Amino acid sequence: MGDTRVLPSLLATLSEAQTRRAAQAIGQWQWFNRDGTIGNWLAPALDDGVADTADHLELDALQFASLLDAAEADGIFAQLLETVSQLVPRTGRALFHRQLQRTLEIATGLHVAGNPDRLQFVVLSLTCGEYFYKHPDLADTWQAVAQGTSLAATMKNWSDDLWNALETALNETPHYPYSLRACAAGLAIGGLQRQRAGAREL
Repeated sequence: MGDTRVLPSLLATLSEAQTRRAAQAIGQWQWFNRDGTIGNWLAPALDDGVADTADHLELDALQFASLLDAAEADGIFAQLLETVSQLVPRTGRALFHRQLQRTLEIATGLHVAGNPDRLQFVVLSLTCGEYFYKHPDLADTWQAVAQGTSLAATMKNWSDDLWNALETALNETPHYPYSLRACAAGLAIGGLQRQRAGAREL
């Protein structure tokens, strides 16, 4: 059995030569997926291709970056547990992990870069609604972020009217499991506070 957080991504990122080398030693590899199902890797049939012959399986920079990207949601999950654990459900964590992955993909599309800002984006999504980023008054925020300004820096200029609009949109979301009270209680990470009562940014 292997580490479910790393093994599937590692197998997927191996080159053809590296996969042939793995197939010389491993016929089948299994692991538990996050939802409890069993993942399965069957070694491909050996052909006449050249197998990797390095002393160790060495990942190049692109392969390593791919592994880091695949593991990002796990890292964010751990940070949430350490900082705003009230936002992490006690059950259904496989679904929660997929939600984190979707949110991080959205953050990438909006050019949100760097762990602090990407964590901030996730917390905003969990506390202000999954689609908070679509609010029309945030258009300037995403334009600034795309030009290199940090999300945290732009949030310092968010008005009370914007926060109130996000709260209104959140309250209109049926059966949404979080509230801006959680936002106020949980976003004071790293000592940064909003001047208004209750912190709403990391």
